Amino acid sequence: VGIHSANPVMLRHINWFQRSMQQLDVYVDTSQVPSNVPAFTLQDYLISSQPQVHNPECAVHLCDEPFQRDDDGQVVLSALLAQSVNQDEAVDLPQTKLEQQIADIWGQVLGRSVNDISRSFFEYGGHSINATQVVAALNNKLGLPVTVAQLFQYPTIRELAQNAQQQTGNQLSLTLDDCRKRADRFRIDAINPDTQSQIQLVFLPTALGLPNAYGQMVAGLTDFSCYAVSLPATASHSDPLQQAADEIAQLLQQQSLVGGQVVLIGWSMAGVLGYEILQQLSATNQELPRLIMMDSGFADGLHEITFDEDFQRLMFAVELGLTMDKYPDFNQLTDHNKKLQWLQQYLESIGIEVTVEMLVEWWGAYDKRLKNLLTYQASDELVEADITQIVAALHSHGREDLGWKDSNNIVTWKAVQADHQGIVKSQETVDCIRELLL
Repeated sequence: VGIHSANPVMLRHINWFQRSMQQLDVYVDTSQVPSNVPAFTLQDYLISSQPQVHNPECAVHLCDEPFQRDDDGQVVLSALLAQSVNQDEAVDLPQTKLEQQIADIWGQVLGRSVNDISRSFFEYGGHSINATQVVAALNNKLGLPVTVAQLFQYPTIRELAQNAQQQTGNQLSLTLDDCRKRADRFRIDAINPDTQSQIQLVFLPTALGLPNAYGQMVAGLTDFSCYAVSLPATASHSDPLQQAADEIAQLLQQQSLVGGQVVLIGWSMAGVLGYEILQQLSATNQELPRLIMMDSGFADGLHEITFDEDFQRLMFAVELGLTMDKYPDFNQLTDHNKKLQWLQQYLESIGIEVTVEMLVEWWGAYDKRLKNLLTYQASDELVEADITQIVAALHSHGREDLGWKDSNNIVTWKAVQADHQGIVKSQETVDCIRELLL
């Protein structure tokens, strides 16, 4: 019928009063599609061309055979449905536990039965928006370091499972639950101990005290030796930033993670923590590690919204795994306790088992660390070190210099097309880090 919001044939089949219950099924004669057009490009085009006031769920059926048409050139609907059924009957069922787990997650996100491991995510109705939800669930529930880019590269369950098994091996899990279990003390753990690389990446804990935010980023950097740093996650151990930096600096020296082949990586507050670590290590007269910060700034250079408690609660939820499509649901709650109750239910829905009491304790530690960060001031002259700041070009986090008084041009500035929350999961950020390392 033509995929366009003004097409009358399409519009008359839409019931405007059942928007949340409808699914739009789109059948594509792939013999008419150029071979160089990827499935996800076609899917995204079809999604973006739907009537925006309706915005139903969309399932795309890629048909191998040309459509049967009547004498007037119209598609024979009964033949089309039969063709689709016959194609769907030849399913390749999950053979392993991992394949079944991935199928279950796809089914939960897409709202339909998923049982063919050789069928593309995009054939099942997936697109770039719900791909982020699938990846988040794979990270949180299964601990698979999968990125959206890898889902596009390996779009079937069989391919995705095989790639994930090859990647993980003896790899440390960065799910929130596993990171929480390790957050009993200051510690540094090898993420991929089987990888031998001269370059060693050390991922610093965020204001939550955990390195779970880096799951997708690590997935794109596993050819380097990667390490995760954890802080005690409870309120009684919410150490001032300088004290936490001192503890971590000592661990880095004990594990010989110092020198120019070591790269500290920190998002938001973790970048400032990384700088304080450099400042403390500079007193030892050793060669300093490199530092890559992502959207990290000081109090006097940050936007005033950073000091807003509602915004801070949202950032707390984001670090725990809240996705952008759920921001409005979270923000509409005005009571802090209700926010935590809602967050506990949301986290449970994506495979993270926590209690409200745990969230209250985490929030206490998070809040203290933030307040400490907002009073932290660097010296007027920055430490002489290899420092890069990757900023989120789609998000004004504050002044252009983010409070860094860099009169000697110590810091190298890079920009990626992401917002503050997305920068740590962006493929462009991973590519930027790779360019800096190689």
